[in-house]
Amino acid sequence: MGIRRADAEPEAMNDLVAICGRSPLALRIAAANLALHPDSLIAHHVRELRSGNPLETLAVAGDPDSAVRRTFELSYRRLDPDARDAFRTLGILPGPATTVPAVAALLGRSVQAATRILDRLFAEHLVERIGRDRLRLHDLIWWYARLLSEAGDPVPSQREARRRLLRWYAASADSAARCLYPQMLRLEVAPVAADAAPAVFDDPQRAADWFDAEHADLVRLIDAEAAELPGDTGTGGAGLPEHGGWTGGEDSDTAPDPSVWIIADILRGYFWLRRHTDSWLAVATVALRTAREAGDVKGQAAAHQSLGLVSFTKGDLERSRNHFERAIELARRAGWGVAESVALSNLAGVSGDLGRLSRAAEYYGQSIAINRKLRRSPSQPFLGLGEVLHSMGRLREAERLCRRALALSRKIGAPDSPSRISCTLATISLDLGLLVTAQELAMTSRRGFQAIGNLPGEAEVLSVLALIGAEAGDGHGALRAALTACRLSRRSGRPRLRMDAMIAMGHARYQLGQYERAFEHFRLARDTAESIGYLKGRTMALLGLGVCAARMYRPLEALGYAASALSLAKESQLRLQEGHAQAVIALSQAACGDTASAARAGRLAEDIYSSTGYRPLHSPFGRPMEGLPSEDGYVELCLPN
Repeated sequence: MGIRRADAEPEAMNDLVAICGRSPLALRIAAANLALHPDSLIAHHVRELRSGNPLETLAVAGDPDSAVRRTFELSYRRLDPDARDAFRTLGILPGPATTVPAVAALLGRSVQAATRILDRLFAEHLVERIGRDRLRLHDLIWWYARLLSEAGDPVPSQREARRRLLRWYAASADSAARCLYPQMLRLEVAPVAADAAPAVFDDPQRAADWFDAEHADLVRLIDAEAAELPGDTGTGGAGLPEHGGWTGGEDSDTAPDPSVWIIADILRGYFWLRRHTDSWLAVATVALRTAREAGDVKGQAAAHQSLGLVSFTKGDLERSRNHFERAIELARRAGWGVAESVALSNLAGVSGDLGRLSRAAEYYGQSIAINRKLRRSPSQPFLGLGEVLHSMGRLREAERLCRRALALSRKIGAPDSPSRISCTLATISLDLGLLVTAQELAMTSRRGFQAIGNLPGEAEVLSVLALIGAEAGDGHGALRAALTACRLSRRSGRPRLRMDAMIAMGHARYQLGQYERAFEHFRLARDTAESIGYLKGRTMALLGLGVCAARMYRPLEALGYAASALSLAKESQLRLQEGHAQAVIALSQAACGDTASAARAGRLAEDIYSSTGYRPLHSPFGRPMEGLPSEDGYVELCLPN
């Protein structure tokens, strides 16, 4: 093929090596085929290999003995009939790496019987061990098994094998979910046979590691099951009956398997922790479609819950609200009170971000009332209501509710919830002027998120740590925390977290006296908040813009930002932000020489701070009448032309 040609397309060459599984024979055949077409790009050959089963392409024209598959056939033919059947069935695996118990489920055998068969495959080098219970097929051998399965096994047999694997994965994923996020409601999982040996977990980190290793295969299995259904699998169920039952004919074997939407629902908690939003959206869409096909109302409600959460994560608050409202309707139709309560709590969270705090408090109240009837005490509604009251400036009430939520979450033993609640308590303590308490809570929260690898949670609490540092007057420490928050928030793919990090950056820069750079961070935060409809975030960003403009001798501009923030704060009952807006107005009016208006606004700010319990230390909104610039030309900016 030539070194010059390979050097001209280094990325394509890396892809080619990966597709060939680093097999010398496969690479020689690929190079020979490329040599026959000197004007063809390597990237084009890579696309051809990826478009189907690469084994069908990795052969030299006119020389059937040179095909890669020929070398595998020699090993395959040496197997006894039982081992041949098992090897073909391995082609149904969603990926080349798996576990012995998963193979046992796929084959419909006990783990001991499956181990004996695998020993024969190991002897022929068709499978390799990569750990005590894990095994792997070379990528091209896996493709060879797929070819044999598709050509030699009846479709019903393939479907039944895949569904045995689906049910095993559902039981294993449910066990991992009970360990990693026990507080999250999930659909019931059907019991599996006693000898199926699903994975069992007693440690959150092991459960998280299992999901990290297996979630891609779970997504592929769901896709494979959905691909057999009639119609377009990418529509998310458009045009399908919502509760009419299976419409695929008399053959119940081709009906959607409940494991599809059950596994999708279990993955909701994992995707919430890891924020794999593209896979999450695809899986939840398939779940909704298949549950509709089967007429499973609970499955549809669960799918709408998942779609609401992924829409929220992606920053589409209105779509998120629509999904949660639909989940509430379906849960009521199914008489599923627990799901109705969860959906109401989620709808309340979205309503709060949209600036509808009274409605959010009402939804949380309804959720708590349902839980009381069901004799349940989940922490989420109390945490959510605490966050709403915090936004309304009712700091002590918010603190009490969040403390209650923290005690409930510890009783449940959910590893993620205490970290999130501690983060909220840190922000409340910050506003109460309890900086030592706020710092301790935030650090506890960060350690908890780190322990289970929750990067979005860590990004959120780092933004809070930056605000604590800024409030304490430690601009450099605040900047370090904010920079790390920015890095993690970009990896999370969640716009809300990026906005929080920009707000934190703005406050850190402000404390360092870098007003122009702080202004730019607040501007980016405002744009992000506007794009996702997050009203409180937009208000906070406008306040930052206002106080920076005032410090940069642009009081009229500062008044404009403050007035906009004040209007939004009053509209949404954001009491603390209303006080901050009055503080910026006081600062700007004083700079314009209107001391009477400045004094009125300053008194209004102090009255709000006193009634809420807000105790600022180094906040830019804390002492509006102090530290005003005295340049002679500053007042002239406010005079009419």
